[in-house]
Amino acid sequence: LINSGIKPFGDNKIDLYKFQEVILKYQLDKEQLVESVAKNYSTDKDIVIIYDRAIIDNKAYIGQSDFDKLLDKYNLNEIEILDKYDLVIHLETAAKTNYYTKENNKARSESELEAIELDTKTYDAWKLHKNLVRVKCFEKFEYKQSKILEICENNFSKNIRRQFKYVLDEKKCMFDSLLNISNCVDITQYYLEFNDD
Repeated sequence: LINSGIKPFGDNKIDLYKFQEVILKYQLDKEQLVESVAKNYSTDKDIVIIYDRAIIDNKAYIGQSDFDKLLDKYNLNEIEILDKYDLVIHLETAAKTNYYTKENNKARSESELEAIELDTKTYDAWKLHKNLVRVKCFEKFEYKQSKILEICENNFSKNIRRQFKYVLDEKKCMFDSLLNISNCVDITQYYLEFNDD
């Protein structure tokens, strides 16, 4: 939304409360859509739905009082919302390390101090959740990914399928014994180039 011009900061900003209302409606619609599609799968499939951000995050931006008003407007209950999610993984901000940057995300507007404050508020917003796990920021994002997989494996009864990709020379496709179970496939990749205009 921010990258499309709907934002509560900068030029042509909208009111923060109104922005959080837009976010809430967007999240509700997205969750309803994903959950309705998931119901169409056969019952013998295990389905895990992962959301990047969720409804309770709004509270970190506008506080409890305005969040309650927003929930009342849409006839929502905070405890019922919390119960919708089986697991919440809070990824600690890179602003607590030396790796914070705005360069890789045009929607990011917070300074390091603001990002740390928002990180604390977001974690606090979820404190009532029955299964809240915090993942510290690591030097390499791969460490964070490994920790997330470990948390998921510990929280779900079935193993999560991991997919590994290796770039191999066509002549070296005899790696099956080294990589255990592997297949050589031809892949065509397309890259979009964006300019800053």
